[in-house]
Amino acid sequence: MRESRNETLGVSPFMMAMGRNLANPLKILKDTWKGENQLPQTVGKSVSEFLAELQTQIQEIHDYADDHTDVQQQRYTDQYNKRAVDKHFQIVVNKSLF
Repeated sequence: MRESRNETLGVSPFMMAMGRNLANPLKILKDTWKGENQLPQTVGKSVSEFLAELQTQIQEIHDYADDHTDVQQQRYTDQYNKRAVDKHFQIVVNKSLF
């Protein structure tokens, strides 16, 4: 989001505010795997530890979103059905048409 290049300015909003490019963990990993940069020694976790933690966090976020969606969908349904009336129809056969 803040690291994507602005079409008009040609640089990212983060670059405009901070004067440098944003170094998020996934970008660091991508650049390391592509051989463009070496993994900084100040990084506290190994790549496998980081990815395992990231996978756990994504699963937690997914579970939260799934639960939240169910609750919200039920709320929307309840709101929609507040004034709903159960409708019953009877089929009447008019034999004069046959």
